[in-house]
Amino acid sequence: MLAANSRLRAQMLSQFAQYQSSTFHYLLADRGDKVVICFHGYDEHAGSYELPAELIPDQYTVISLDLPAHGQTVWKEQSEFDAAA
Repeated sequence: MLAANSRLRAQMLSQFAQYQSSTFHYLLADRGDKVVICFHGYDEHAGSYELPAELIPDQYTVISLDLPAHGQTVWKEQSEFDAAA
């Protein structure tokens, strides 16, 4: 089981995508044609899904996002939410 965990973590690649003037960070395990997108909870980050992603079968690509104001995502857009609230 430990070898499988190490294999998956090595496959979770750190990636960035631009949205207007902001930069989203996400982790990607590109393993298959079907896609699972993971959204973390409050006070978490994309890395929260590195270990649980091991349970997802290999035919799925796993994308774990850092939401605005979390992890390595840099959010510069005007927004209706307040990260401190």
